[in-house]
Amino acid sequence: METNTLKRELPLALLLIIPFIYGAAIYGQLPETIPTHFGLDGQPNGWMGKWAVFVVPAINIPIYPLLYFIRRIDPKKMSDEAFNGLFYKIRVTISAFLFIIAMVCINA
Repeated sequence: METNTLKRELPLALLLIIPFIYGAAIYGQLPETIPTHFGLDGQPNGWMGKWAVFVVPAINIPIYPLLYFIRRIDPKKMSDEAFNGLFYKIRVTISAFLFIIAMVCINA
């Protein structure tokens, strides 16, 4: 992987890895069951084992390579630099959104 690509992908990879590291760090402090679903009144109405802290971060695992490689299967082969920059921003936004969701779920 070239250096420029590595510099661009490293922040996205960190957004993928950090929730797992954080979840593993606090895993021992979690109760055996944690709320995983909340009603409109804000009260929990669904519960899972504490291993659920890894479920939301795991959703990002297939999304990251999908978004990375999807441009290679684009039938129109849109390759102008303006679109490449925009597509990278979309990837960062999606990864950051999933990172935030994962961290909120771990800390809920």
